[in-house]
Amino acid sequence: MGFKRYDAFSKSSTGTSVQTVEGAALSISAFIFMLVLAVLELYSFFQVSVVEQIVLDNDFGTAQTNFSLDIDFVALKCDQVHVILEQTLKKEHQEVTSMFSLSGTSGCNVKGTIPIPKDSGSLSVAYMHPTSKSTLRLLKDLSDMFSFDTSHKINSL
Repeated sequence: MGFKRYDAFSKSSTGTSVQTVEGAALSISAFIFMLVLAVLELYSFFQVSVVEQIVLDNDFGTAQTNFSLDIDFVALKCDQVHVILEQTLKKEHQEVTSMFSLSGTSGCNVKGTIPIPKDSGSLSVAYMHPTSKSTLRLLKDLSDMFSFDTSHKINSL
C-alpha cells in the first residue's frame, strides 16, 4: 500500500481513481529518468571550456571579394543614381557607377558585381555625383533632393 501512494497519474473516471503499483512504477521511472537528464545537462553545462584565440587575416586590405548588387529604384532616373565606394583605411571615395549596369525607363535598376577589398568601408547609392563642383547645379540638385523619391526594392545582395 505504501508504494502505491507514489502513483502521480490521476485517473479521469470515478472507478479508476485507485492508485496502482504499475502507476507508481511508471511515476518513479519517469522521475529517475528526468533526474538523470537534469544531472547530465548540469554536467555538460560545467564542462564547457572557453578557448581564447585570435586568428589574423593576413590578406586584410590586400585581398578582394566580390560583392553583387541588384536594386530597383522605383522613381529615380538612372542619371540621378551614383554608386560610391568608400574605403576606410585608404580614406577615399571612389565612384563605381560604371561597374554596374543601370537600366530602366520609369525607374532605375542597378545590377552588377564589383570586386571590393577586404577592408572596412561602405557602398552607397547617392543622388548627386560626389565631385559635382557647379554651384548652380548643386543648388538645383539640392532643391530637387527634397522632392525625389528613393523608394527601392532590393532584389539581391
